[in-house]
Amino acid sequence: MIEEVREEIEAIKAIYDKDYESFIVPKLASFTENIIHIFTIRIIPAISQSIDIYTSLILRISISKSYPNVPPSLLYEECKGLTEKEENELKSLLDNVMKERQGHLSLLILLL
Repeated sequence: MIEEVREEIEAIKAIYDKDYESFIVPKLASFTENIIHIFTIRIIPAISQSIDIYTSLILRISISKSYPNVPPSLLYEECKGLTEKEENELKSLLDNVMKERQGHLSLLILLL
């Protein structure tokens, strides 16, 4: 893993703290041979008041050896509190950011 990618992952880990979870990449599975890192983050709305939050998303991100030339794979898990239309809009927005940033480190921009 190149140093810039490692630093980007460490920054995400520091920002998301307890909402960040890293996974061991299985080396025996042929579909993961190009994957170097898999992690999930729990995303909740940024609010300034103490109120109950009913919207959240767990995003599973798989980074390949070819990142940043090949965008990370995004898998949307446990999407709560969004309508199907809102969920599709969010997916489209994140996918567009990844396409626009292809060839550049993009995870921090995507996740902030």
